[in-house]
Amino acid sequence: MSPPGTGKAGASASIPGGPSEHGSSCLATVLRCGRKWTLTYGLGYRIKYPPAYLVHGSLYHAVCAYWHGAKVSKPPDWLATPLGAALDEIGAGYPEQIRAAKDFAKFYPSFDAPRGCEPVMVEQEFGATLAEIAGREQAGDVADERVTCRADLVCRINGRTWLLDHKTVEPRGEHLQSWNDARAFATWGFLAMHNFRLVSLFVEDLAGFLVQRIKRSQPFEIDVNPLLIPVGAMQDYPRIMIEAVRRERQILAELKLEAGTERRLASAPNFTACDGRYGLCEYVAVCQTPRIEDRALILAAEFNQFPPVGEG
Repeated sequence: MSPPGTGKAGASASIPGGPSEHGSSCLATVLRCGRKWTLTYGLGYRIKYPPAYLVHGSLYHAVCAYWHGAKVSKPPDWLATPLGAALDEIGAGYPEQIRAAKDFAKFYPSFDAPRGCEPVMVEQEFGATLAEIAGREQAGDVADERVTCRADLVCRINGRTWLLDHKTVEPRGEHLQSWNDARAFATWGFLAMHNFRLVSLFVEDLAGFLVQRIKRSQPFEIDVNPLLIPVGAMQDYPRIMIEAVRRERQILAELKLEAGTERRLASAPNFTACDGRYGLCEYVAVCQTPRIEDRALILAAEFNQFPPVGEG
């Protein structure tokens, strides 16, 4: 297993957060839509102008990370960058969201949720091979493939160790909706199972997974609730991880057989997954465009391209 701290520090060495190297988002994407995984992880495309809610989430995560990061025994290197400068970098081009995050930064210390929380690790990367997670026999041909997660917060509360994830939400009404265990698992269960499985390899007696919901708009509201993971789902999760990694391997093999970016869309789109809980997929125009040349034009105009999986 890779010890904590060997993964990438985040989106930048000077700011916290960023996607995990090979985490739950990557694995969930390949299971949901092979075309989206191909474009995002196989070819390295990222939309130039993300939806405001994604920027909002990243900014609020940074505020929480700074507050808790200042309390751990070994403060992270990114604390050397002032919070205001980090928010300006994360939210570049989104002044309204930056202002909201700076207002939230004034509010968050008054909440300090959950009460009695003692931070242990903040924005920490964990990683292990599928053999270490599921056993070499079950993992088979992908036993040596490494998966990762980035934990928002590992903390001690009343003598117990918890894994906590920050989630920004915008309720339909004025206040946060009542917590619903089934809805919460349907929304965040994949992330919770993935992160809990990995972190528990490094942290003994992990009590559970907490979700800290943050209302994006003012007046700010925050609550913290345990996300209940069904025993059967947790037991089955290693099989799901293995299936996802095998699918990734298959797509990468297909990409090597294709020539030219315009043709390298080996996986067919899953048109039932175009509209998710966060709205339309960013690639919907690409997938609905029949001409290969037009797809290439859309990708060039609306997306940046970075090193794909395994090349960065």
